[in-house]
Amino acid sequence: MATKMLKRITVTGADDSVTDIEKLLETSREYPLVEWGILISRSSMGHPRYPSLEWLDKLATMYYKNPNVLNLSAHICGRWVREIFFEGKTEVFDVVPMDIFKRVQFNFHANEHKVDRDALHDILRTKFSKYDLIFQFDGVNNSLIEYATMCGLRAFPLFDKSGGAGILPDEWPIAEGYSGYAGGLSPENVVGELEKIDKARDGYPIWIDAETYLRSEDNSVFELDKVRAFVKNSYPWTSTECIGCKDCNRYEMYHISPYDPPGLLCHVCSRGIADFIAKNETPKWCPRGLKNKISGVLKEYEGKALTEDIIDQIKLKLGEFF
Repeated sequence: MATKMLKRITVTGADDSVTDIEKLLETSREYPLVEWGILISRSSMGHPRYPSLEWLDKLATMYYKNPNVLNLSAHICGRWVREIFFEGKTEVFDVVPMDIFKRVQFNFHANEHKVDRDALHDILRTKFSKYDLIFQFDGVNNSLIEYATMCGLRAFPLFDKSGGAGILPDEWPIAEGYSGYAGGLSPENVVGELEKIDKARDGYPIWIDAETYLRSEDNSVFELDKVRAFVKNSYPWTSTECIGCKDCNRYEMYHISPYDPPGLLCHVCSRGIADFIAKNETPKWCPRGLKNKISGVLKEYEGKALTEDIIDQIKLKLGEFF
């Protein structure tokens, strides 16, 4: 039996080979939790997987007419990623219609990116604060997502150890919050892999992302028949139910973005934190940074009776989250 755990299904690589762009809209109407991952690269535009500016303009026109139907994410690659993280430049906003995207993914492809964090802070806050940000959690640049979260941004990890090469991992990583899973997923294997991912996600909601096996064998065509098969096989695992604290409907710094599907509420709220403190537990539905801070505060009071005064002291220490 499928576990209701998917908050979106990302299919990546739509490009100029999709000549009837209305087909994307039709699929989104039938499967509202589909997200189209659009690969953005200055040097590769017009090549397989990387749409041309002309195609992107057509996509933008369709999006402006149907903003509540199409879910789009920009997967920024290559030089533009290096410019953002190395040089503090955001030329991509001058070239690509970035306002059509709700999420932005930075594709590092397991290459280490050493950054000027002060400059990065300014760029992320001024240019990317409106988006949910996705960082490839590849073992090389993992600290960047933690830094983005510390900057007050909505940042989430994508587990893809293959770096976009479409290779299934020997085992799926354990999630520590809302996360994405990618690498080698196909229409044929997605059900079996979702069963494995279900055991690794530790109860957290997730999304999945497929790319390589949605294309023709020669890589030239983004095949919508394969896309629909992948989505159809995955869809029984989707859920729009609330996944966290049911005490409030607020979306704040450490809450899941309002761009998520209807019914998806916040990770935590002030009453929820207080309840967990009283039980000497950390909230399950919160990101790593917040969870670690709460755990540290609880450890400080370990062994003490949690009187009302103590709970008030703890809440004072965690005041920024209330």
